Amino acid sequence: MGLNLDDVEWEPAEKIWDETGVELPSGLEIKILSVDDETGASTILVKAPPGWETEAPELHSVLQEGFVVEGTYYNGEVELHAPAYFCLPPGTSHGPARSDGHIVLSMLSGPLDITYL
Repeated sequence: MGLNLDDVEWEPAEKIWDETGVELPSGLEIKILSVDDETGASTILVKAPPGWETEAPELHSVLQEGFVVEGTYYNGEVELHAPAYFCLPPGTSHGPARSDGHIVLSMLSGPLDITYL
């Protein structure tokens, strides 16, 4: 299966809240590329505008891998310039996050959850 990314509209991240009950920090836009109905695993594009930031570190109960495909993404003390890769095993604290404007291709091994620390 293939997907032309220009055919998928950017949507406010609140769409995730509407579908899963997980509240994402405001200001993000997403493109949901795939969701496995059995496992909850997903692949999404996440776009953050310049100046976007989170208030606290967070963690997820599932593996999160990501590719910074555009811009610069700051995750705690880590500064990632496109192209860059990150891997966060389940339970790994990360953040707070901020952006100079970035797009991340994010892959989660199960349903998205966020625990703020």
